[in-house]
Amino acid sequence: MEAKYLLVMPITSFIKLAEAQGDPKSQVIWLHHTGRCGSTVIAQAFNALPGTVALSAPHCLFALRQTYKYKHLFTSVDWQRSEEYRTIYRSAVRLLLKPTISESAEFMVVKAVALNSIAEAELLYDMFPDFSQIFVYRDAAPQIMSMFRLISGHDLIFDISTLIANNTLLSWMFLTVQPQWLMYNVCDEMRHVKDMILNKSCTLFGSLA
Repeated sequence: MEAKYLLVMPITSFIKLAEAQGDPKSQVIWLHHTGRCGSTVIAQAFNALPGTVALSAPHCLFALRQTYKYKHLFTSVDWQRSEEYRTIYRSAVRLLLKPTISESAEFMVVKAVALNSIAEAELLYDMFPDFSQIFVYRDAAPQIMSMFRLISGHDLIFDISTLIANNTLLSWMFLTVQPQWLMYNVCDEMRHVKDMILNKSCTLFGSLA
């Protein structure tokens, strides 16, 4: 399925639209996972079942979390429990699972973004207690080796963004460019995140923290 239009609206309109939509009518199964553990195959298997539609890795929810984390990085605001964040998150889930996607589906399966799985589990349970949640993982050693093979090669976007962010002049010219390891860092320990930003450095294990 491909998007045909881009609809831009104020966040207040987005929330009203989601409220009119309401909670999903289908039974929802949320597939959390560690990454590199077979979750894609499981989602594809679900999608092959009659009356079932699977969605893979909705990055909008991960982007929302990262936006709020960095927005409040140097404040004392408990943004994860704020009504604003929870309202926008609930609205995003409602519209993600709207009837135009699932009108003929008895079951909706959402394969989470691996980096967001742990953070989402409790939030989803609070907001959508009727959702079923599954957590998929594999033994740590082969999972880490698989992850390392995936990211050990050269990545042009990664290399360019890191070059810009680490260069004093270029980082002032392109203020919105951040290295990918910072964008995808899921550590919620603020002292770690602040140290990474101020030092502009990261190791493999730091990015996976």
